[in-house]
Amino acid sequence: MGGKEPEYIITDQDPGIIKSVPLVFKTARHRFRCGHIMNKMPNKFGVSRSDYNDFISKLMTLYGTMSLRREFDGLWEQIVQDHGVGVNDWFADTYAIRGQWVMAHCRDLRMASIMRTTQRSESENSFFKRFEHKSGTLVEFWMRFESAMDQQRHTQKQLDNMDKHSSTTNQHIWH
Repeated sequence: MGGKEPEYIITDQDPGIIKSVPLVFKTARHRFRCGHIMNKMPNKFGVSRSDYNDFISKLMTLYGTMSLRREFDGLWEQIVQDHGVGVNDWFADTYAIRGQWVMAHCRDLRMASIMRTTQRSESENSFFKRFEHKSGTLVEFWMRFESAMDQQRHTQKQLDNMDKHSSTTNQHIWH
């Protein structure tokens, strides 16, 4: 990089890397890969719990609405309340560092498009799995897929409109 430090370092939450990044890169901003954190949540929740499927469904909704702070925070609070994970230290700690991994809390950073691309590629499989049914036909799959794409296009138009009409002074990083 021609002797220049990167502006951002995006990693998993490896303790060694967390300690090393500020020692090696004095000015780089360290962020955590969202997909890595989201993949940990089911195990931290407990896959044997009877409300696991409901939790996963809400988690996928959360993962898909990372564009707005208030939506993310509201959905997070609802999941914590509905599933009684408010006393879970991992969930509390993960929420406390949301400024390092949640797109909605990093919107004003220039790396947002990079993170979004990474998140998109990581979540493709989980997106398509929502349309699979073992007894379903290709036509049924396609209809479900088209419906989901219409919903995503609608959401994207709403977000684009909000971005167009919001001032950058209202966006800040939460620490």
